[in-house]
Amino acid sequence: MLPTTPVRGAMKRKNFANETPRTGKTSRILDNPSSPVAMASPSRTPHKPSSAAPLEAITPFRQRNNAGETIEVLNPQISKPTLPLDGAIWNSRVNFMFNMEIKHFSYRPMYQKLSEASETQDERIDEFAMAIQEHYSLPDDAFGDPSIASPTEIVAVGRIVSDSLEGKFNPSSILLESSRMMGGMRTPLQLLEVSSFAFFPGQILAVKGVNSSGRYFQVHEILEPPKLPPASTPVSVLAAHAKRLDAGPVSVFIASGPYTSNDNLDFEALEELCAKCAEQQPDAVILTGPFIDSAHPLVQTGDFDLEDGNEDGTIEDLFRQKISRKLQQIQNSMIFLIPSLRDAVSKHTAFPQEGLKRKFLDLPPVRPPLSPAPTRLANKNPASKMSPQSIHVLPQRASLRRNNKRHSLPPAMRRDHTETCHKQPVLPPLLAPPNTAQLLPSLPSAPT
Repeated sequence: MLPTTPVRGAMKRKNFANETPRTGKTSRILDNPSSPVAMASPSRTPHKPSSAAPLEAITPFRQRNNAGETIEVLNPQISKPTLPLDGAIWNSRVNFMFNMEIKHFSYRPMYQKLSEASETQDERIDEFAMAIQEHYSLPDDAFGDPSIASPTEIVAVGRIVSDSLEGKFNPSSILLESSRMMGGMRTPLQLLEVSSFAFFPGQILAVKGVNSSGRYFQVHEILEPPKLPPASTPVSVLAAHAKRLDAGPVSVFIASGPYTSNDNLDFEALEELCAKCAEQQPDAVILTGPFIDSAHPLVQTGDFDLEDGNEDGTIEDLFRQKISRKLQQIQNSMIFLIPSLRDAVSKHTAFPQEGLKRKFLDLPPVRPPLSPAPTRLANKNPASKMSPQSIHVLPQRASLRRNNKRHSLPPAMRRDHTETCHKQPVLPPLLAPPNTAQLLPSLPSAPT
């Protein structure tokens, strides 16, 4: 996403007067360009639901095992408040703010210019080089172009890339791409003298070494980036914040979609969640997508029924009836809706992703705030960053590690994310982002 990328509304859609008429449930798919079926049907011919694969046997939501069981508790020494809090009103206790320019998320992905995207990458590399220089107190002549043959040891800063877009990422295929200020060339890295490392495509790093032959850059040392400064808040602000929380600590409920099982679109999980939120009245409820999953079998085929019996209804009608009405139960909490790339009601299918459109989904005019993805919320202290994407898992899925025992895997995932200061550090991005829930159970648990 670039500042000069045109935003939505800059162009009007062409009116196709001679478009083939559509009837029934087929129009629900074709009216939604984000639907996988619609994208696979450029001729806009009627889709046959009967060709869909049969659904697997699924345990009904009401008959699930261990309902309401607590899986894990972090910091159990902290007492849990009893909800709802007596005399607590959320709008007088919390004041979440977006620490970003939301209008910048309404960009048009296909109108991005490659030259501007390249300049943005160069700026990130140059900023990283300045941080390395300041942290290690290095002179200007300590930095150089790693592609130029020289017997002098230099510090090279660049972005990790692979020598091929296909094939497995391995030590012999690692290249370092410097910014145009430092030559802009891609140079192979030789890592024989480095006993421990962890790389992934798109990672920006600084290495110390020499290119004596002109064929490759021999790495002697990998320079660790400086740690981010700790968060700080003036004492007066903290005192005023604590005064508003006399009734008890801030309570936040967080849930991630999809909110229904694959055999129906009843959204029983969302209904139970909203009922629990209405009962316990937390200060904030944060819901991330997908709300209506474009990969849901019934959404892909358009084989769903609306409550009013309208067979010409759209995905937006389904959202209004199944989701918007359930969210209206939550009256005493601040709600945030964060979309996913798999949301069928979102016309913006690129990451970063703009928020959902309020007027099409029958949501209240003030609540809930329709957040983009990723989003950064701040309630004085602390600030939180959220995204439906598996931003911690993606670097690990594409990473290459050798004897990296500095941390166990989950802390290393968080470290890769914070050190890059980027929500999507893998470049080029993976074509099929994994489901975090499918990968995390196999990871070793971090100490509490």
